Amino acid sequence: MGNNQQPYVYVPGSLYDTRNEMKSFTESLFRLNQLIHMRLEAGYIRHERMNEWVVLGRWVTDSCGNFGKISGDFIPAEKIPDLPPIMTMGELWAQIKFAGLDPDRCNLQWGMNSEVPPENIVCPECGKPWTIYDCHDTVVRRHADVWEHYHHTCNRAKVSRVAQAEFAKVFEDAGYGKVLLTAVPNQYCQCDYCAPWFEIQTAAGEIVIGWRKRVINIQVSVGFRVGLEALFADEDVTKGRNYIHAWGYDKATEYLRIIKRSSVRIP
Repeated sequence: MGNNQQPYVYVPGSLYDTRNEMKSFTESLFRLNQLIHMRLEAGYIRHERMNEWVVLGRWVTDSCGNFGKISGDFIPAEKIPDLPPIMTMGELWAQIKFAGLDPDRCNLQWGMNSEVPPENIVCPECGKPWTIYDCHDTVVRRHADVWEHYHHTCNRAKVSRVAQAEFAKVFEDAGYGKVLLTAVPNQYCQCDYCAPWFEIQTAAGEIVIGWRKRVINIQVSVGFRVGLEALFADEDVTKGRNYIHAWGYDKATEYLRIIKRSSVRIP
């Protein structure tokens, strides 16, 4: 054993893989993190095979040690009140039927990660910690090789604020001056990690701008005199009559500058 290695202490499987013992791990965020780490070590270090459980109606533990957060439109804890803290998958489906829900419409899906925050951190946006009652309310983002946890509303506020500041600079650099950007739903992806798009009213008409995967989508209203497909005929990018994709902020600034010079609204 190397100097930096600590002696391994074996934890009996009954502690983290039986209903009665696991219930005590759902009483606090500290204990829930303990359960997650115990099952992870059991599965990935000792290669134990464990039972599959539904925890607090928000996570699924598999036989390999993963502790996956349930996502999508059907979150059992949000659809069925007073669920037992620890259930088998069969017991969950029995609860679904007992609640009068159509099992065919209850699409249960989960990932590999719990996204449960450590008990000693706070949300970088609002400065508030998590508890066992809201530890499901997380969006996990990587920043400078550090994983950060945000509340969902805090994450939306941050990504919107950052994107708004970036696009405001783009418009200013393109010669529009200081413009008012109104957030609208992202028309390509509305996941937790994608910022909203923004509407800008200009003298020539409305412009909508926002990230679409790796490109910035610029869309103009029908009142613009020149179609973007013709205006940017030499640009080897995706484009149409009223939209064009820019590869990054510099290209977006360049395109907006050209649009400003060329656009005269039709009466």
